[in-house]
Amino acid sequence: MRRANEWILLIGLGAGALARAGAETLDPAGAIAVEQQGNALAQALLREDFATVAATACSPVLARTGGALALARQIEVSFKVMKQQGRQLLQMQFDPASAVFDSAQTRFALIPYRSVVQVSEGRVTLASYYLAVQNKGADAWCFIDTAALTAASLRELFPGAPADLQLPAQAHAIVQRDGSNN
Repeated sequence: MRRANEWILLIGLGAGALARAGAETLDPAGAIAVEQQGNALAQALLREDFATVAATACSPVLARTGGALALARQIEVSFKVMKQQGRQLLQMQFDPASAVFDSAQTRFALIPYRSVVQVSEGRVTLASYYLAVQNKGADAWCFIDTAALTAASLRELFPGAPADLQLPAQAHAIVQRDGSNN
C-alpha cells in the first residue's frame, strides 16, 4: 500500500488519451460547477491555502492520510520541500470535464488541467488530469490528481467505480529552459 504522502502528489505526471467508452456528458450547470470547484482548488494551491486544498480531497484519501488537518500539513511540507529545491507553482488552470462516468451512487469526471512550475533551470509545463468525484445529489466535488492513482488504487478507493472509467496515460512535462524556446 502506498504511503500517505504519495496520495498528495500535487503536480502529477499523468495525461494522455482517455478511454471514452461509456463516458457521458455533464449537464451545463454540472459542467460549470466542477470546473469552478476545480479552479477554486487551483487558486487555493497558488495561495498555499493548504486547509482549503485538503478540504477538496475525497474522503477515502482523507481516511488514508489521517484526516484533513493531517493532509493539510503534508501538503504544506511538500510545498516547503518544493521551495527548498527551487520549485514554485506559478499557474494552474482547470478546463471543462473531458469525460464523465456514472455509477449507482457516484459520478466521476476527468478534469484536464495545466500547471506551470518555476524550477531553477526555467519552467515546467504539464497538461494532466484530476479525477473529480461527486456523490449523486450532492453539490460538492472532491478531487484527486490522477498521477496519484493506478487502476488498482482507483478500485480500492472507489470499489463502485464504473469499469469503463480508465485513468489517462502519464504525460511528459515540457521543460522550457531560461533563455530558450524549447
